[in-house]
This record gives sequence, C-alpha cells and structure tokens, in this order.
Amino acid sequence: DQWMSTPLGSVDPELMSSKVTEYSRIALRADRTTSLHGSPVIALLRSLVAEVRTLVPVLAALRCPAFTKQHHARAHALMGVDALARQDQVTVRELVTRKVTEHSAE
Repeated sequence: DQWMSTPLGSVDPELMSSKVTEYSRIALRADRTTSLHGSPVIALLRSLVAEVRTLVPVLAALRCPAFTKQHHARAHALMGVDALARQDQVTVRELVTRKVTEHSAE
C-alpha cells in the first residue's frame, strides 16, 4: 500500500523491482512449505506481486528523462490524465485505477 500512495515523481522503479523480486521469492518459499502450501494468503501475495511486477516497467518508462513531447502526448491520451506534468500529484494508485498496464505495449 505504501507504493500505491506514492506520487509518480517519487517512484524509484529500481527499488520497486528489487522489492518485487524479494517478495516473489518470499511467496515462492512460503508456498513450498507444507503448512502454507495452497494457502489463500500466499495466493493473494503472489497476485499482488504479479500486479506490481507488470507495473514497474510502465512506471520506469513514465519516469524516463528521454520521454519526448510525442511520448508525453500519447501517454496523456491513453491514460486520460497528464501524469507527467503532475508527477507530484498523481499517485501510483491513480495510475493503476486508470489501467496503465493495459497500455504498456503502446
């Protein structure tokens, strides 16, 4: 939840990526234990890890200093919000709500 309330301008995609890897390993180890195997809690953790994993490259791209005016205009059109101009106001949660990962290939 900490990441979800973070403004885009404060996101550290590298740190997020390393934390996603860490939590992914934790979920895998927990799922391998006999007492937690198949647990709904582990399934939830894996689902959340997968969601953030798909989000990290999108956040990294939006934070890229090489973003051109054309990239900026395209991202604005796809997201419906000028997240790049409002990096200190638009949170990761708002970007998730706007389903930015669905446009990651574009």
